[in-house]
Amino acid sequence: MHRKLPNQTVVVEFTGKNRNGVSKKDPANPKPYWIMEAYAQFPGSLYPQACEFFTTDAAAVKAAGFFEIPLAFPIKDGRASVEMDLSAATPLQTKTAAVA
Repeated sequence: MHRKLPNQTVVVEFTGKNRNGVSKKDPANPKPYWIMEAYAQFPGSLYPQACEFFTTDAAAVKAAGFFEIPLAFPIKDGRASVEMDLSAATPLQTKTAAVA
């Protein structure tokens, strides 16, 4: 029996501290990359957990702030995994932003 689960999301705070560079894997075709520092509040976890997001797309780099990010549950090589869909992240309005 297959049962569809409700959409699952995680609240992530991006700090705005990003690192970037150029890959050296293929010297003939260097590719830029960015690593974004963030804190994610996972269900069942008392405190936000530090994590990093990797991207090769400059448009995917997030500004500092809170975002709601949907979770995806793909099967890779017969193993279940959990991934955050950074491309579908939506900014959250904080209480201070709503007052201003």
